[in-house]
Amino acid sequence: MKAFFRPCLAVLFLLFSLSSHALLPTVSGWEIRYGAYKPWPTQQQACDQYRALWTAANPSATVTEARIIGTDCHLRNPTAGTVAQGGIYAASGACPANSALVTGGCQCDANFDESGGQCVPHTNQCTAKAGKPFTLRVTIGYSRTPDDDDTRAIGPVFNPWAGASVCSGGCTMDFTGVESAWISQSPNAQGLYRNSVDATYVNSGKECTASATSAGDQSVNPQSAQPECPGYVGEVNGKLGCYGTAAKPVTTGAKPSGIPQPPPKAGNPPAGERPASGEGSAQNPTPAAGNGGPAGGPAAAGVGGKGGGAGGTASGTGTTTNEEGKKEKDPCGAPGQPVCSVKVDEKGTPTDGGDGMKTTKLDEAMDKADQGINKAIDKSAMDTSWGGIPQWFSSASCTPWQLGTLPFINIALVVDICPVSQYVVAVMTFLWVVGTFFAIVAMVGRVTGAGAH
Repeated sequence: MKAFFRPCLAVLFLLFSLSSHALLPTVSGWEIRYGAYKPWPTQQQACDQYRALWTAANPSATVTEARIIGTDCHLRNPTAGTVAQGGIYAASGACPANSALVTGGCQCDANFDESGGQCVPHTNQCTAKAGKPFTLRVTIGYSRTPDDDDTRAIGPVFNPWAGASVCSGGCTMDFTGVESAWISQSPNAQGLYRNSVDATYVNSGKECTASATSAGDQSVNPQSAQPECPGYVGEVNGKLGCYGTAAKPVTTGAKPSGIPQPPPKAGNPPAGERPASGEGSAQNPTPAAGNGGPAGGPAAAGVGGKGGGAGGTASGTGTTTNEEGKKEKDPCGAPGQPVCSVKVDEKGTPTDGGDGMKTTKLDEAMDKADQGINKAIDKSAMDTSWGGIPQWFSSASCTPWQLGTLPFINIALVVDICPVSQYVVAVMTFLWVVGTFFAIVAMVGRVTGAGAH
């Protein structure tokens, strides 16, 4: 029932508004009490009415003028002089010229407009604007999310690309193209988000009266009715939204698709003609008040996401997408986000190591340890030459140890370890590497211990 009565009330309100604006108050006037007379604002007008009524009742008589003589109106002709006369009386409830008495006052006749308490000839205000382009903010429809990928719509959808004309400012506007698209980031009272475009229209020069039942006319009306949530309006995790249940599911339609349109921006400019400056203009498109509806509202957070998407940049900065597919804002201080309100004290922080990471004395010591160990491993892999370290019996030039001859028994003493020399080399190399490693660890401990104090 509510959906039925709302359009009816809107039409009645429109008719009442048009009538009330066109009505003029009655004024004191004059009348000649003959036939179906009525008050007129001047004596001459009352006399002219008397002539019209009298000649209609006396068609054979010739009357060439209606003249006021004293307090009477004289109807005269060139030969007979005065052929009829009537008294002129003061009266109330008269209407200005070019208007008629109606309930509540006087209404200007057709092709006359109210101006300064009078009814003056109507002037077409659209003629001077014929052929001029105008940017109109057009409401396409409403969705349950501020995501530009959400193609589901709640309630009626208006497609400006279909080419339908709209009535704005009392003039018929013809569609030519779209400049930019918008998605509100704050919901209206029904938990819905407005989708709109900045469209270019050309003034046709023709006058019109906006209709409360025309989707096109209401798409550019900042006070147009907004659709209701088909489910339940409530909060989930503190966020106002339009939600459905099994008993009352949310039904959706399709937004205009298959048509070229620029990526939407995060914002909600008011419906109607875009002003040249100030709130709602191209420089400041989103006014400070009115969330989610055709009256406009603040941009809030950008939706970000895909490259070039609303609220983001070519690299998609601004927000991230969680596992549920919902877009979340990055924390402060992240790339593309403002600096945090509480700045961390970085006094005494070590300098940059060249790779974007901070280095400390421990890092430097560990780097030296890695270099020493790698050098030892490389050295052992290449040869057994260790500088000041004795060359343990190389298998390539191994000779037995000649210890001499035992006295008295004349027996030569010889120690031959050549068959196992390669194993001795391997063991000694291992022990040297292990010793080097622990020496470096001890050095690192001394460095870090000194830094802690």
